[in-house]
Amino acid sequence: MDLKIKLRQELLQRRLGLTPQTVEEKSEVIIHRLIDLPEFQSAQAVMTYVSFRHEVSTELLIKQALARGKKVFVPVTDWEQKRLVPSRLLNYPDDLTEARYGLREPKKDRRRPGDPDEIDLVVVPAVAFDRQGYRLGYGAGFYDRFLANLKASTLVIGLSFAQQLVATVCPEAHDRPVTMIITEEGILDFRPKKQDNFSGCRKSTVK
Repeated sequence: MDLKIKLRQELLQRRLGLTPQTVEEKSEVIIHRLIDLPEFQSAQAVMTYVSFRHEVSTELLIKQALARGKKVFVPVTDWEQKRLVPSRLLNYPDDLTEARYGLREPKKDRRRPGDPDEIDLVVVPAVAFDRQGYRLGYGAGFYDRFLANLKASTLVIGLSFAQQLVATVCPEAHDRPVTMIITEEGILDFRPKKQDNFSGCRKSTVK
């Protein structure tokens, strides 16, 4: 079996073992770490995934970003072109509906396409992250392609439960690492000027 497939299956199964209460509690800690970041507070336009299943919940993030007057974008999956399209979210959760595979995306009459270049900060999910900032997704490559085309200055933050951190996800040459990973245990910051004596850990050490 391909190593990535095996790793994906193992990590998804591990995440499914979390109780809804645990997911909620850990997610709240993670989101508060994110919204406390100066980079989030200064961002005018934020794009985030809409959580489903046992992903780190982004409900609080979306509500906080809208309440602070930020432009909030969420992804629409273009299955034909195999790409993600940012769509501005004005009303949460009213703008959303259940789409393919249980994803929550903007209703067709609520889609407001945005320019990726105007987005200051992108929040991404993953099945796993490694300690170099690379992510293992669900296997379709939508986020890989989206991130590869972002301007270099866009901050990319991965949200993850600490148990999803692994030594390596076997990245490929075209993969773009995230700028930071935030877990309930701390922040991994991969920007050279922000690294400290904890090998990239910021505020607290991720074990």
